[in-house]
Amino acid sequence: MLKLIILFVVLWSCRFTADNYPKFNESLDRFHEETIKSSLPIAAYAVISKNHGMVYENYHNADSLMLFGIRSLTKPITTVALLTLVDRGEVSLDDPVEKYLEAFHSLEVLHTFNPTDSSYTTRPRKNELTIRSLLNHTSGITYGLCDSIANALFVKSGGSGGIQSWNKLPLMFDPTSKWHYGMGLRYVGQVIEQVSGMSLEAYCKELIFDPLEMEDTRWNLSDEQLSRLSKAFEGDPENWSKTRWQGAYGQWERGDGGIFSTLPDYTRFTQMLLNEGEYKGRRIISKKMIGEMTRNQIGDLRVRKMLSVMPALSSDFPRGAGVDGFGLGVVIKNADQPNRRSMGSYGWHGLLNTTFWVDPKNEIAVVFYTQVLPFYRYDIIDVQEAFEELIYYILSIDE
Repeated sequence: MLKLIILFVVLWSCRFTADNYPKFNESLDRFHEETIKSSLPIAAYAVISKNHGMVYENYHNADSLMLFGIRSLTKPITTVALLTLVDRGEVSLDDPVEKYLEAFHSLEVLHTFNPTDSSYTTRPRKNELTIRSLLNHTSGITYGLCDSIANALFVKSGGSGGIQSWNKLPLMFDPTSKWHYGMGLRYVGQVIEQVSGMSLEAYCKELIFDPLEMEDTRWNLSDEQLSRLSKAFEGDPENWSKTRWQGAYGQWERGDGGIFSTLPDYTRFTQMLLNEGEYKGRRIISKKMIGEMTRNQIGDLRVRKMLSVMPALSSDFPRGAGVDGFGLGVVIKNADQPNRRSMGSYGWHGLLNTTFWVDPKNEIAVVFYTQVLPFYRYDIIDVQEAFEELIYYILSIDE
């Protein structure tokens, strides 16, 4: 049974100055000993300050060299990669996808569906399918993981709803008409390859990984890196067992997932986001594009609750459904809560319950890795939210 120990009795004022680092660290260390170790089979997590860099990190059955399957935390990286092409004028966010990927030219929208035999009819789409709609999950391209009709169509076509390519399937709805989590970023990755003439990994290495000193962040791991790859787990704190899902996708470059990374590497990525596109004096992406990425891009729509079709892989998600907005590749927090990240913060989650967020108002970011299925397990989300509440409680205390 999860013990959510918030430790209010030992908290001190902490504004990330040299004098109060030790007090801040002591509170988080106690959380690590009394909650993390008893709740998770593996963990690596860090707090990053805009002005001071990484101010806290800790590991449970892991270390700074361990590689984690970050899954959908790949999506913000792919987003930044695409936005570097926008910066250079080689792509526009409102370009039709078919300009770069011819297979999308004749893609229609699902009109009727027969659940008895998964037969269906289609109709022409009413709105343009754009790069922007792929990035903000309003494209009509979903995941079978959280869309029962899409999953049925995937199965009928001989694929799997979790990892299958869209191929010739119809859009599930007209672009921009609703928000539904999906694999649109997979095709953003293909656009990057088409425009740059490089593989997705080669492009990200040159434009993102190398400038950010993310030496261990890759889709394709060397034998030495594979020897440092974490295990993935399922079960519960009384009986954790290893799961095959850590390497299930193999060495496959996809814009919507598949990257492996260390905790220090991804903290450098979040440091760049905190610094509005800059890292150690090197400009990775323009402030304008960071602004595009991190503002609400779905108008009056809201992030919807995704109902899991595959309970062994995912719970229903996310908790911000009905309230939060969405930017480009990241969810946007739309409401303030006591002792939580501020309104306007942004981030996302990965299949194995990796997560990160960036809070521009408070000038901090957090990266939290574990490797446990199913996705969005509520006991694990409870641990991550308790960690969040602890951080912000500390920050809220007057000096």
